[in-house]
Amino acid sequence: MLKHCASPSAAFDRREPAPAPRVWKFGDGFADLVAGARFRFDRNPAQGDATRVALPHPELFDAARPGDALLVDGGRLRFRVLSATRDVIDTEITRGGEILDREGVRLEAGPLSVAH
Repeated sequence: MLKHCASPSAAFDRREPAPAPRVWKFGDGFADLVAGARFRFDRNPAQGDATRVALPHPELFDAARPGDALLVDGGRLRFRVLSATRDVIDTEITRGGEILDREGVRLEAGPLSVAH
């Protein structure tokens, strides 16, 4: 018996966090985003560029509201939501930099669960 386990079922009691919503892909694998520019997250599966990227997570579109902060890569990139519909989130880049394929996205208020 393992002495360091509190109970035999301890390993099974742990819950894994839900996977983070992620942006889709860029034509070059990345895009350089400049603070102050507009950027769109949408449900169009075409490859992204410095103006837009696909975000295949409807729960983000449902939750986003004007004024919310949208964070990419743990907050390394930041966006202020200008408007949001079922298919489009228009933002202003407030902290720019290089955005890569499949980076995690969340609203600053907290994580969203992703349907499995």
